Amino acid sequence: MIRIAFIASVIGLAAFATVPVAANDWSGTVDLGASSSSGNSEVTTVTGTTKLVRDGQNWRNTIKGDLAYAEDQGIRSTERYAASFKTDLKLDSSWFLFAIADGALDEFGGVRKRASGALGVGKGFFRTKAGSFLEAEIGAGMRYQEDQAGLDEDEAIGRFALTGEFVINDGIVFAQSINVEGGDTNIATISDSALRFDIMKGVFAKLGVNVHHNSDVPAGTEKTDTLTTFSVGYKFGK
Repeated sequence: MIRIAFIASVIGLAAFATVPVAANDWSGTVDLGASSSSGNSEVTTVTGTTKLVRDGQNWRNTIKGDLAYAEDQGIRSTERYAASFKTDLKLDSSWFLFAIADGALDEFGGVRKRASGALGVGKGFFRTKAGSFLEAEIGAGMRYQEDQAGLDEDEAIGRFALTGEFVINDGIVFAQSINVEGGDTNIATISDSALRFDIMKGVFAKLGVNVHHNSDVPAGTEKTDTLTTFSVGYKFGK
C-alpha cells in the first residue's frame, strides 16, 4: 500500500508540475540538458529541472521536479526522478510555517525509493530588491525508503534545509540548496548548486552540480552520487 501511495504521489506531483499556469499567478524556471554521441562511443544523457512558485500575501507554494537519465552503449547508468510540493504560511516578514511532501525514484542510488513528509518552521534571513535571499527551515516528519536490495522501512525523521540565491551581477545568479533528512537508519543529504547566466530575455544557461549522500547503503553501493550538468532554460513571472 505504501509503495502504491509512493508511486502515485511522484506521478501526481510530476504531472501537476507540468500543467500550464498563468504567468500572473506563478513564476519559475524550466531547464533541459541533453547530449548524444555515436561511433566508438555511444552515450546519451538527458537532464531537466522544474521549479514553480506562487507567492501570495499569506501563502507561498513551491513545486519542484527533476530527472536525470544516461546510458552508455545501450546500458543504463543513471535513472533518477524526483518531485516535491511545499506550502508556506507566512507569520510575518521573515518567519513562516511549512509543510512539505516529496518523493524520489533512483534506480542506481544507495536508496532506490523514498517518500517523506514533514512539518516545521522557517526563517528568512534577508531578501534584497535585486533578488538575493537566504532561508533556513527545521522540522520533523515521517519517511518511507527502500534500498537497492529491496529492504524497506518507515521511520520518524528530522529535517533541515538551507536555500539561497545570490545575484553576482546583472544576469548572473548563484543558487544553493542543502536538504538533510535524518532518521535512525539513514541520514540523507542533497546539495544542489547552480550558476545561471542570462542569454536573452527569459532564456538562460545553467551549470549545475547535484550531490546525493546517504549514510547507510547496501554493501557494494557508493554512499555519494554526484551529477554535473549543463542546460538551457526559460524563466518567467516575477
